[in-house]
Amino acid sequence: MPKLHRHMDSQYVAAPDYTTAWFVKLFLDALPFQLVLRIWDLMLFRGEGTLMALSLVLLKINSRAILRLKEDGIRLHLQALYRQHYNEDDTILEVQGMLGEMVKARLRLPQPVRLQKIAELTQNAKERTADILQQNGTETLSIHVDFSAHDSSPDPELSTYV
Repeated sequence: MPKLHRHMDSQYVAAPDYTTAWFVKLFLDALPFQLVLRIWDLMLFRGEGTLMALSLVLLKINSRAILRLKEDGIRLHLQALYRQHYNEDDTILEVQGMLGEMVKARLRLPQPVRLQKIAELTQNAKERTADILQQNGTETLSIHVDFSAHDSSPDPELSTYV
């Protein structure tokens, strides 16, 4: 989207001005909640590249409006995307299409974590725990987790011993 890029550059609107909040909050306050949940599902399935693809799709969808706006208007518009109506199915399809375009453009996308990798990590953790126990000369490892210090705990007396 070179025309959009030139316009935003001429208005001194850099990508970090709006994408930082999108990425840090995983679009939670940028889009309607139901769409955010579907994006998160896609991100878990396809990886972090989904965030970049969604950003590009949002710019594409809003390009006409952005091209009519000036510096602060662009920022305000990009902060208020959640007020717009999005067809969830169409948006998800566009994000998937954008992911395909990103692959064709040979952009290096992070790979999603696969269940096999999680199993390997679990096995590695078990082996490291066994090594620690052997080094300490003990047969059990005691871990105390106290949730009572956190306001979000449903039960203030909740604590777990493993």
